Amino acid sequence: MEAMGERIFHCGALGSAEVVKVINNMLCVTNMFLTAEAIELAQRHGVSFEGLSPILAVSTGLNFLTADAQTGRAQYRAWARSEEAYTAIYNVVSKDLHLALKLADLAHVDLGLLKGVSQYVDSADPQAMGRWMRSGQVN
Repeated sequence: MEAMGERIFHCGALGSAEVVKVINNMLCVTNMFLTAEAIELAQRHGVSFEGLSPILAVSTGLNFLTADAQTGRAQYRAWARSEEAYTAIYNVVSKDLHLALKLADLAHVDLGLLKGVSQYVDSADPQAMGRWMRSGQVN
């Protein structure tokens, strides 16, 4: 296991680590789409991502995309460098949300927000790719 990473977590019974991975990815996907919207909203009101990021880095809006604007922009550039790249990451995140929905169904848990995020991603909002591309650009 050490060959796969420096930090090893024991999550419980067999299969528990897979549940943790799906939950982590569920949160990540939500952050990916909502952070791009937050960047666009801030910029439309005259607040650059570079100005917003240091505040979010020490606030409750912190996530792996908001901790540092340069890093966040680089990530969006990588994900949305082309329509093909965006489609590839889109397919992965859609799968991850569907796995999370399946876990919720198996546990008989109604997760309305997860359903909403999954429906949004499944709708293939044509604005999302453009938003990700803009989020990767330095203004």
